[in-house]
Amino acid sequence: MKYRSLLLIFVVLSLMIVPATISAQDMPDMGFCFGLDEADCTALASAWDNMDSLVEADSSFTVDYEVAFLMSGLSEDLPLPLPEGSTDLLDSASSVVFNSSGAIDLVLDENGEPQALGAVLDIEFGEADSELETIPIEIRVVDGYLYLLNPETETWVGLDLEVAASDDGLMAGLEGLPFNPMTGDFDMNLLDELPDMSQMGDIDIEALLALPGLISHVREGDDFIFTIDFTALAALLEPENADLFESIAGALAMADQNIGFMFVMLPSMPFEEGSLTIVQHVDTDLNIVDSVDISLALNVNLLQFMGQVDAEPIIINFDFAVAISNIGSAPVAVAPADFEEIDVEDLFDYFDDLDI
Repeated sequence: MKYRSLLLIFVVLSLMIVPATISAQDMPDMGFCFGLDEADCTALASAWDNMDSLVEADSSFTVDYEVAFLMSGLSEDLPLPLPEGSTDLLDSASSVVFNSSGAIDLVLDENGEPQALGAVLDIEFGEADSELETIPIEIRVVDGYLYLLNPETETWVGLDLEVAASDDGLMAGLEGLPFNPMTGDFDMNLLDELPDMSQMGDIDIEALLALPGLISHVREGDDFIFTIDFTALAALLEPENADLFESIAGALAMADQNIGFMFVMLPSMPFEEGSLTIVQHVDTDLNIVDSVDISLALNVNLLQFMGQVDAEPIIINFDFAVAISNIGSAPVAVAPADFEEIDVEDLFDYFDDLDI
């Protein structure tokens, strides 16, 4: 799909640029702060370094998060690529919405290991112009047991995690997930679908970052605001940037031909908006980064670029916000007084009933 390649371009460019800015926070004396003065750059780096203090022995904290995703402008010419077996609603949707929010309380023991976890989450999804389907989830993990609240019957079920860890069927099913909660392992193989970043070594990253308007990094109070404006890539069409343009296009084409082809067209595309913004807030009393807000906004009329004058633009809005609170005083999850003991097969049935 053409717009899938377009999205991957933004992912790849962000993977090229954002790590450079993050590593720059560890090197304020080398001038890689992208607009921040040395004092502000040092302050931000220090706050990130101090995040280790959150996971000390006998500590606790609450993580609040919000996710909002909207994609509209889909059509028969630009359908939504979905896995086999997806619902009829999303197969025919011209827009897709996914939202989630919640609070997760985590308490660590004397060894810095999770002792108790409590989470209250809400998930909603569907088509933008229709009523969204909502699923509330409440989870507790206490003393080696996973407890789940059935939102319809308001009754609890409990699963012994030690027994579950010995279930071959469950472990095999978890192997395909990005994070295996039973082993604590991340599946890095899921990154294989991204282009091979080793092909990017010949690109002059400093020249890319120097494009006018591409990068902004400012401090406003205790907020550190980093922005990539993808519309500034139009400057790649200027004669003085021809070598840079060719090196990026060539490297992307080596990684993925479709992405390379789309990148060649990218600077000429009719963007109304194309930006990635990361806001990091520093709690100056605790000297930590206590919240991060990431926003991706894309608005491009891809079909109009392909000759369909009256076509609707593709709009993609993604927001992810996470904040830490209740440091040292998070509520401690407790096992419910009454619950029904279940096995792994019952757990799968439980989620099937919730249509998850």
